[in-house]
Amino acid sequence: MSESKAQYTFLPWFRKGIMGLQDTADISVREQVSVPLRLEIVPDGQPVKKIDQPVKIYGPGDITGIDRRMVVRTIPRAGTKKFEANYFCGIEFFEEDFPWRYTPAKNKTLQLAPWIWLVALQKDEFTRSSASSAGLPVIEINATAMNQAFPDPATTWAWAHTHLSFSVVDDTIEEKRNSVRDRLESNPALGCSRLICPRRLKPLTGYTAFLLPAFEKGRLAGLGDAIEKINESPNSLASWKTG
Repeated sequence: MSESKAQYTFLPWFRKGIMGLQDTADISVREQVSVPLRLEIVPDGQPVKKIDQPVKIYGPGDITGIDRRMVVRTIPRAGTKKFEANYFCGIEFFEEDFPWRYTPAKNKTLQLAPWIWLVALQKDEFTRSSASSAGLPVIEINATAMNQAFPDPATTWAWAHTHLSFSVVDDTIEEKRNSVRDRLESNPALGCSRLICPRRLKPLTGYTAFLLPAFEKGRLAGLGDAIEKINESPNSLASWKTG
């Protein structure tokens, strides 16, 4: 009797709900993301009535915190003293689409940036401030750490993925998408999502990992800034700059 081998599939991104549709509208430069929907009413003996209505979708500027229960594992666990420096730290979420759920971008390519980011900082690279008016913890990061700890924002897509505990063997993209959604709906425990911090760690050095907004709208919302200022920020603008 041959033993069955574990099978895994890794997706560069995954989306559920309205934002997972291929026919989502173009993303505006600054306005809240909206998706066109068509409602068809079929009354008895009457012509079909069609109602077209754009529906606004939450983006990073609408989120000021997450439920701790979304996180199923951190790598390493808090307080670990013997994590090997040649490993990357990471964080895993129960929901398979969570890292991209509020990303203000279409499903155009295999490269979809996550709306949150994981950064590891040494104790002399940041200072803690009082909580923001939105009730979130605030840290101030020094300029040197900004250059060393953060990658080019255009590359963040490469450090997040969905991990499935089954193989996907369908032919077309649409068949694969439907197959994955059906399997996860029947058993949500078959998948998770993972965000990895690409910073190379130094041996015998302590680090603290922070989950941060990856887009400027999210950073401003977390700080509790005025809605007018959040709306003025471009949707695609990252919360940090290269160099």
